[in-house]
Amino acid sequence: MAETIKGKELIKAGIQKAKLKKKLGNQCVYCGCNNKLILTIDHITPTIRGGKDDDSNKQVTCFLCNQLKGGLTHIEFVKYLKLLQGLKELQKVRLNIEQPTLIFKPEHFPRTEEEIKKNKNWWREKDIPKKQE
Repeated sequence: MAETIKGKELIKAGIQKAKLKKKLGNQCVYCGCNNKLILTIDHITPTIRGGKDDDSNKQVTCFLCNQLKGGLTHIEFVKYLKLLQGLKELQKVRLNIEQPTLIFKPEHFPRTEEEIKKNKNWWREKDIPKKQE
């Protein structure tokens, strides 16, 4: 008997949430998503931060925005989103860096035996450090 009461309560809560979503616009207040399958009811000021659990403190958000918001208030989360947008804009900026010049270009080193024979001293033994015993 207790299970059927819980079932009825869940259905009633689902209907209340659906009505509230419809009343608030069926759209995420942050990203504008209107996919009804992922819309949730969120507290503007979280109850853990002193917000009330009534309709005046509720808004519609998508699941992702709700998860990102976590325990932040609406104002804090809007500031956070603006910061993220700024970082996204920074990623679009391209740095104009010149290609570094090579100190040792491939043509400095002989590649074939003929080139080695032509220029026998392309390297000097005295420049190579010897092992100390």
